[in-house]
Amino acid sequence: MALNSGLRVLRRSLLSDPHQLRLYPIVRPRVQHTTAPPFRIASLSTKPPLNPHRVANPTLILTFTRGLRSALERSPIRRIVRPPQSPFSGGGGNDFLERWKRRIDRANPDYIFYAILGVNGLVFLMWGWAQENLQKFRDPEPLRFMFKHFTTSWTNVLEGRIWTLLTACFSHEMTGHLLVNGMSFWFMAPPVMRMLGNSAFLALYLGGGIASSTFSLVWNAVVQHRGGNAHGASGAIYSVISLFACLFPNTTFLLFFIVPVPAWLCVSGIFAWDLYGSLRRRGGMTDSAGHVGGVLAGVAYFLRMRRGFGLKR
Repeated sequence: MALNSGLRVLRRSLLSDPHQLRLYPIVRPRVQHTTAPPFRIASLSTKPPLNPHRVANPTLILTFTRGLRSALERSPIRRIVRPPQSPFSGGGGNDFLERWKRRIDRANPDYIFYAILGVNGLVFLMWGWAQENLQKFRDPEPLRFMFKHFTTSWTNVLEGRIWTLLTACFSHEMTGHLLVNGMSFWFMAPPVMRMLGNSAFLALYLGGGIASSTFSLVWNAVVQHRGGNAHGASGAIYSVISLFACLFPNTTFLLFFIVPVPAWLCVSGIFAWDLYGSLRRRGGMTDSAGHVGGVLAGVAYFLRMRRGFGLKR
């Protein structure tokens, strides 16, 4: 939605730096049917089986083992060998998180997929309501609330609203902005979610969004010497796209929904273009630094996966 010139003046008077940086992905992948890369599982043990003739008295050894275990259970040393249980779950300190992780992974992936789209749609409606209040009732408070809680800026961070690094990733003020990001998410999220599992996908998507917001703030302040407000899901979406391109570099993407290019070339070209824009272009409505941060987050997640984490087995 757009404001007329008079309202734009009022809007500038309400905000210290109302310049909005919107993030627009420019790819729609033509995703082929894919499966997770094969894994070769090494043998759990390469030692030959024990020779039963070398065991002098198995019954005596079993009795001794049980007695030692019983004595250890009653000993104060047990508190050193096994730390006190977590108050959340009766296990180690990570059991609480592991339990939530398993619960998320058991959920229907469609619930998570449509929940993310639904939150984006809800925040978009909130922007429309805030602008309508300003236009019809001259009430700036709803719009001020949206800028404070659903955009990233140094003002928000320094005033303690750290959550805006994440909430801005669900925030779209303009219809075209929401549609482009929504279409990119629609095509890219399902295959990556099937590969990673629900919890790992959320870690990638939300972590990529936070990394994108943080990178944008730091880069624009240090390199471009400017502030401003930014919002949009593109950073999170770019992390998903770049991870997919790292895993399946020869998959065909449709650049601008028309031009077929390999995934590795598409993402590399987008990264180079946005890196150039973050260095040379000033002004404008696109936060190129946020795109760069999202791509780097996806690559970082891929490198982590190469060390044996991340894929659903």
